[in-house]
Amino acid sequence: MPKLKRNESEERATDFVESLDRGLRLLQCFGTTAGPMTLSDLARAADLPRATARRMLFTLQRGGYVSGDGKLFSLTPHVLTLAASYLRSNQLVAVLQPVLDRVATAANEISSLAVLDGDDVVFIARGSPARVFSGGLEIGYRLPSFCTSVGRAMLGQLDDAELAARLTA
Repeated sequence: MPKLKRNESEERATDFVESLDRGLRLLQCFGTTAGPMTLSDLARAADLPRATARRMLFTLQRGGYVSGDGKLFSLTPHVLTLAASYLRSNQLVAVLQPVLDRVATAANEISSLAVLDGDDVVFIARGSPARVFSGGLEIGYRLPSFCTSVGRAMLGQLDDAELAARLTA
């Protein structure tokens, strides 16, 4: 029997997993403050009911992404596996890392690779000469694109319509 063709809005609604979205929002809330957070603080930051946040946190705890004593919760290093998966699967990083290293050594300066992610630039690779101390922009650091030279260079590559859409959003 042939399947009925769904329209695009129906497809988006049925293909969206709200619980996954909530769990990811909850993980992102840990970056808003330093140190452990209470269940109430996390629920408020993620705009979730306290009971929902509690179930999500216990699920994340069982998966090893969060540790907690029932009152205070914090991320574990296991969350870095998510970032590592991105970095390992990104061919751009694999291809350009040796180039960044050579440029950094030749210039005796740090060299970085960033990508546009929405309105931000996110640093995804870095080359550094051995003797240069770096306390600055690490991998995963994000900044508004209009505030950085690399962001402005990327925005300059957009056509007028795409740039206008980003600026009005």
